[in-house]
Amino acid sequence: MSYCYVAIGADLSRKLDTTYFVKIGKADKPEKRTFSQRLELVAFAPNDAIMGLFQMGGKDIGPCISYRSLEVFLLSKAQDIYGVNEIARGAGWTEMVGDFLYPYEALDAAEIIISMIHEIGDREIYRWDANEYEWCA
Repeated sequence: MSYCYVAIGADLSRKLDTTYFVKIGKADKPEKRTFSQRLELVAFAPNDAIMGLFQMGGKDIGPCISYRSLEVFLLSKAQDIYGVNEIARGAGWTEMVGDFLYPYEALDAAEIIISMIHEIGDREIYRWDANEYEWCA
């Protein structure tokens, strides 16, 4: 199963200025993927298609696919809000949104993006549970 993950990361410029960003990506093993990219995983959810309703003449005709995956949906919405992080231009830069001065700003943006998954309401969202020491829905 493929998952869409939301993580935060940091960039260091040539002038040694640090900025933070949100990374939206997909992986079969999001923990392993974000660890290898040196990102802090915030949450992940199944990367299934986003369904909508096909309408014709103001009437609902039936279900249709609005977005081919959760990742595409979140990237589209997040890029509209925060813009693409074009500073790094490294691997995966098109999946990085925002250019924040402080880590808590990136974390707040990640929470807003995760809230979009809640609004869809059709899938479980996995977050780290410090009491259980595991990812729980």
